[in-house]
Amino acid sequence: MNQTYTHYEIDPEKCVSCGICAQNCPVSVISGEAGKPYFINQEGCTKCGTCFDVCPYEAVKRS
Repeated sequence: MNQTYTHYEIDPEKCVSCGICAQNCPVSVISGEAGKPYFINQEGCTKCGTCFDVCPYEAVKRS
């Protein structure tokens, strides 16, 4: 994990609701439903970056 990045969020403009991020999240803090952008619960996020790494649509932003 790169300590420089401390925040991950899903860009609703790029998210296609595929669920790949949620399926791969090791702490299950990403939720959503078909046709709507997914969302990361920041309180439970461990900042591992898995969602960023697996999203094929580059919808997960890190800052």
